[in-house]
Amino acid sequence: ILNLVPVNCTDRRDIKKLEAVILEHVRNEELFPEVVRVLPPVYRQVEAAIVDVAQSEEMADHGMMDLQYLLSKLSHREHLANLGRELLQDILRYLHRIGLVIWYEEIEHLENTVFLQPTFLITMFKLLVRYRLVQQLESIS
Repeated sequence: ILNLVPVNCTDRRDIKKLEAVILEHVRNEELFPEVVRVLPPVYRQVEAAIVDVAQSEEMADHGMMDLQYLLSKLSHREHLANLGRELLQDILRYLHRIGLVIWYEEIEHLENTVFLQPTFLITMFKLLVRYRLVQQLESIS
């Protein structure tokens, strides 16, 4: 039997109560054993190194980088000299999930491209979607 939480969506206190119940369940180690898992230090090291690469002057505004070239750049760092492609891909999956990078490994044409500047890519998509939007809306009315 599920414990139901009655919520009046117009009552701020009920919404706060629902948030508290959700948080309580998410923090329950029996239900979510992964919640207490700590990332290996190399994940943070690669994350910091990628941020450095993305902010470097040699990085183009679009932030696109070849996967192999990124691995090469990261491997030149002393603490990441033994970083292999497979581990980098695992870390990139994590960084993609948290939104730090965009990497579409499941799309054949993009599997070797990593976007280190996700905001640039999002801006480009917005521009494409909004292209001539004002004129099109005016032509309708």
